[in-house]
Amino acid sequence: MKTALYKFYSWGRSTLSISSKNYLNSKKFQHNSLAIGKSMSYGDCCLNQEGNIYQITDNKIISFDKYKGFITCQSGLTIADLHKITIPLGWMIPVSPGCENITIGGAVANDVHGKNFHRYASFGSHIDFLIILKSNGKKFFCSKTKNVTLFKATIGGIGLTGIILEIGFKLRKIDTILTDTYFKTFSDIRCYLPIAKEFDSKFEFSAAWVDLSNYSCGRGVVFGSNFSKQKYLPTQYKKKVLFKLPNLKINFINRITSILFSKIYYLRYKLSFAKYFQNTIFDVLYPLDSIENWNLIYGNKGFIQIQASCPKNNFVSFFKDISKKILSKTSSPLSVIKMFDKKKSFGMLSFPKTGHITIAIDIPNKDFSDKFFYEIESIVDKYNGRFYLAKDSFMSKNFFYKSYKRIPQFMKYKDKNLTSSMYKRLF
Repeated sequence: MKTALYKFYSWGRSTLSISSKNYLNSKKFQHNSLAIGKSMSYGDCCLNQEGNIYQITDNKIISFDKYKGFITCQSGLTIADLHKITIPLGWMIPVSPGCENITIGGAVANDVHGKNFHRYASFGSHIDFLIILKSNGKKFFCSKTKNVTLFKATIGGIGLTGIILEIGFKLRKIDTILTDTYFKTFSDIRCYLPIAKEFDSKFEFSAAWVDLSNYSCGRGVVFGSNFSKQKYLPTQYKKKVLFKLPNLKINFINRITSILFSKIYYLRYKLSFAKYFQNTIFDVLYPLDSIENWNLIYGNKGFIQIQASCPKNNFVSFFKDISKKILSKTSSPLSVIKMFDKKKSFGMLSFPKTGHITIAIDIPNKDFSDKFFYEIESIVDKYNGRFYLAKDSFMSKNFFYKSYKRIPQFMKYKDKNLTSSMYKRLF
């Protein structure tokens, strides 16, 4: 009997795998397998070409102490479904990426970071324990005091150390979902760093958008947000979706639309008399979630996100070189910068590095040559940087081993029966 095969896409939709679909209903799993949640990673770490994929659908909250904020949940629970329960009670996830639809298991496997890294580090720092299933059927309770090295390998371990069954972690207390947001424009990328330092010192959430157009000199807007003193918790939390993008299979992102968007977006804040507005924490953390299926705006071929970081002292030159290279082939309206200062990440393969600045750039997939990606990698290498594994789909094996020093240690804890398209490409 032949096994049915399915197409699995990453969120960027520029990469896919043909794999068999399985559901975890036994104590063991097969050779050449990968467990996934919602496939919200942008690259190929959530794909397994010619292998088995276990779709984790177990999404229950096992226990929740609404007074202390400690929660234990299954790995298939999404942040959005978590918030439906916890937000009205005054609790939310302490660290979140820019999407609320990812699973908690995915947040662990990619050790996600967010706009409050400078205060709360990455998600792995808030995990109390994990229950991990190995392919031999054994379950391991892992924490900062028990099976510590497996714990560190699994956080940021892109799903290769075992299947995460349960996660126990502490939520953060909130009295309101309202936020006060301030912004400041800068006319040149050289002006970014002092403003970023100022905003990181004043605000819990901060990040910047930068104009990647040829004429802009790296101008942009830094945003900083704190929770408002005005207390307000909704009795029922419902995700706000403005509209659902239809699958028209048309790429709306080109040089003209990118330049037009970037110019309007920058001038909107540059010419504003007000330097402050009130919104909600969901507007701060998840602006793109208000457009369902926003990734379809890049058309049938999808998009690639290049997310890399480098030491902050190198960042101005790094930005100029990488933007020049990208603009020689394509364009992007979406480029976000965040400073990783002071805090450290917990996992062996975690991306954030103290003293680095990261930039994430979305570009339409245009079947770029290997030479283009090699030149991008060479720029990151030149400035002592690294790529984020959750977003990567093109990094070379040599550069991976050069930029992530703890791979040999990590490999001691990899499950022999777990693999992925990324693993086959990089390890």
